[in-house]
Amino acid sequence: GILEAVEFLLEKGYKPRRSFYIAFGHDEESNGVDGAQSISSLLESRNVKLEYLLDEGSFVLDNLSPGIDFPVALVSVSEKGFLNIELSVQDKPGHSSFPKRESPIVILSKALGKLEGDMFPSAFGKGPEVAMLEELAYCVPFPLKTVFRNIWLFKPIIPLFMRKPIASALHRTTAAVTIVKGGNKLNVIPSSATGSVNFRIHPAQTTQEVLDYVKTVINDDRVQIKVLSEYQPHPISPIDSFGYLNIKKSIKQIYKDTCVVPSLLIANTDTKWYLNFTESIYRFSLARMNINETWRFHGHNERISVKNYIDVVNFFLHLIKNSDEPEVIIKHEHSEL
Repeated sequence: GILEAVEFLLEKGYKPRRSFYIAFGHDEESNGVDGAQSISSLLESRNVKLEYLLDEGSFVLDNLSPGIDFPVALVSVSEKGFLNIELSVQDKPGHSSFPKRESPIVILSKALGKLEGDMFPSAFGKGPEVAMLEELAYCVPFPLKTVFRNIWLFKPIIPLFMRKPIASALHRTTAAVTIVKGGNKLNVIPSSATGSVNFRIHPAQTTQEVLDYVKTVINDDRVQIKVLSEYQPHPISPIDSFGYLNIKKSIKQIYKDTCVVPSLLIANTDTKWYLNFTESIYRFSLARMNINETWRFHGHNERISVKNYIDVVNFFLHLIKNSDEPEVIIKHEHSEL
């Protein structure tokens, strides 16, 4: 979509007044070391500074939640960090005919059980969640408008209504058990068991704080904890910047009935390699879909509609031309507060 937009502009003889950098890495799914990292190193060697940066990210979602029956464009202004750990338990092997009270598998299972679900407290108000609801207040009807206009009053109870997995992930650090290894013979109690856990860390926390909390929750010296990999959450970018306002304006030019709000990206992108180039980093993909369709990503028959693809091209056409202007002013077109 990006290249199609650029090609169209070039064919029309468009000459931008400022520089635009288009960076395509080939290994984002495997951490971007050879792609985005190499590109960022080259740009850094040329002393490049950016007005803003836009990477892939959140989408335009229909039926985001009950009471919100209009499309919402989620522009991610921050990105969760991650921490991957391995838990292991070691003991002498045994025979299944006279088992011990607790085998390595049982000890490990109890530890892993403590890490599932909403084990981390809500961090609502310490990330972009409040700004998201405040922007939604311009679009939603009563009584949600009253709630979102008075977050100071309803702050203690709002997280209670954000319990579904996707909503919950927006205001807390999450934990997911992803790999478990134990015995390999039916009549033998194994001498060891291991399990891996992936944490997606809210911007209000650091990887060390999460690790310390995990040790406190498990509270079992028989369980050894090893850090496999980690990355800190990203800073929160402003929503009054030239970049954010241009992205918002460009979205509205494609979907006039869309409410554009800041959000938190719960996945990871290549933006981690570009944090030194600008404070205005945003993650957004112009694909409109129902929230129930998000399973398609990395799923079977992954695809977008032809209409979505055309909209992507038009979005980047608008974004390039809008970003070529000296300033942008956005006024709320929905009901006033």
